Amino acid sequence: MSLIVQKFSGSFLSSFNDFVTVANHIIDTVKNGNKVIVVLSAMKGETDLLIKKAKKITDNPNKKALDILLSTGEQQSVALMSITLASLGYSSETIVGHQIEIFTNNDYGNARIMEVGNKKFSNSLLNNDIVLVSGFQGCDYQGNITTLGRGGSDTTAVVLSATMNADICEIYKDLGGIYTIDPNFSQKTKKIERISYDEMLEILSSGDRTIQYQAVTYAKRYHVTINLKKLNSKDGTLIKNKDKEMDNNDVTSIVFDNDLALIIVKSLQNKPGTAAKLFKHISDENIIVDMIVQNKNEDNKTDVTFSIHKKDYEKALSITQDSLSEIGAESVIGDSEIAKISLIGGGMSVNCGVATRMFDALAKEKINIEMISTSDIRISCIVKAKYAELAVHVLNSKFELA
Repeated sequence: MSLIVQKFSGSFLSSFNDFVTVANHIIDTVKNGNKVIVVLSAMKGETDLLIKKAKKITDNPNKKALDILLSTGEQQSVALMSITLASLGYSSETIVGHQIEIFTNNDYGNARIMEVGNKKFSNSLLNNDIVLVSGFQGCDYQGNITTLGRGGSDTTAVVLSATMNADICEIYKDLGGIYTIDPNFSQKTKKIERISYDEMLEILSSGDRTIQYQAVTYAKRYHVTINLKKLNSKDGTLIKNKDKEMDNNDVTSIVFDNDLALIIVKSLQNKPGTAAKLFKHISDENIIVDMIVQNKNEDNKTDVTFSIHKKDYEKALSITQDSLSEIGAESVIGDSEIAKISLIGGGMSVNCGVATRMFDALAKEKINIEMISTSDIRISCIVKAKYAELAVHVLNSKFELA
């Protein structure tokens, strides 16, 4: 008998018929001789609805109270699924909110898992083939409910898979896998059958949001194999340790992210501590910086360019403007009409020439590169947003990914 963890996103839980469809899938898994831990997200749109309710009261709701409110979305899903299964003749154990043994820090709204107890789950599985768990949430060491951020149910599923030594962690998503290019963006794409943790992490850090980054981080740490798939589909994408069966292509995937903006600080003092002052003001406002480039001028000053999420653009621009005199800079320029194009592939670490081919392909279309960032298996370029779609299609053709 195998133990399988199955996670279902809210898009599979939009209506009563959806609950019946998912319940029958769970029952089929049990009929095949397995025990199942089922992790459920809130119903489609429920989390956004709960946030709107809170923000009708105030634009800045208390984070601790907001976590209590948001956790009810997943609790509804668990309760409704238990009722649905019972109506089909199958009993289940439910574990929600205050009962869950996923202990986190108290960073409400974006908590990080510290440890997981397995006694509750072990006892539940002794008496039940199906255990239903509310995803996205845990509790701090004082017993307060916490939530794990958008997509946190993915992380719940992976962590439970590791804790309970599950045979596989199945995460069900609309797209049903990872593709060479997002199929919502281009039809010239194909599904990737197997991908390494490192490649998947680079894809996610480059702007893809198919699965929560933290989930893959935990999967890599605890060697949990994830099968990212559609409901009632055998073929998905396996996210796992790199093996010989995986393609060692120079480029596995192209990711583009148009949710970025640039801040350019001109003629900054080129002395120790100046950059630290600038970015401390940015980090104090919980603004995440993506890429940073520094260029030294002839007058012993430097220009610093960095990218941030578009939602933080106005705030970051204002903070930087207010810091000019402190950091000894002349001016700041912003640009919100940019996009990041990234090539990811495990073969880059052993094969040279990928960057040259990328730059040459973009140059032939007269697409100028604003910034460049690299890792062992990734090359990212910032280009003007108006050229992003052309850049993706050109690179797709160049590296023959479809």
